[in-house]
Amino acid sequence: MVQTDMNTPFVIVNVDAKGNASTFDPELLSVATAEYGDFSFGNVLEDSLEALAASDKFRRVAAEIRAGVELCRSSCGHFGLCGGGTGSNKYWEHGRFDCSQTQHCRYRIQLVADVVLEGLEQELGLLA
Repeated sequence: MVQTDMNTPFVIVNVDAKGNASTFDPELLSVATAEYGDFSFGNVLEDSLEALAASDKFRRVAAEIRAGVELCRSSCGHFGLCGGGTGSNKYWEHGRFDCSQTQHCRYRIQLVADVVLEGLEQELGLLA
């Protein structure tokens, strides 16, 4: 996996009942933070997707998410399984997007993969 839907812009488009639009993780649209305000990048009743992508807030969040994905790519042997993780988990655990490993990834991706791999190696007689 080279990417995940939740860290790639506009693979998922989220719209609330008022037309406020976001992308990346759906969970981000429903919260407000001190650092970013809300995660709405515009409103579908007024703005095009191009306008959302041109907003300063979108460019900042997208750049930070990309930086976090690249950090994961360069530092994690499990990158091929998760594609750099999800921004919402990074934000809730670290207060930022430009970071790497999260508890969510450790428990949902890494530990599961390690257990499965060890079981396969044991079953195939590959353990030393």
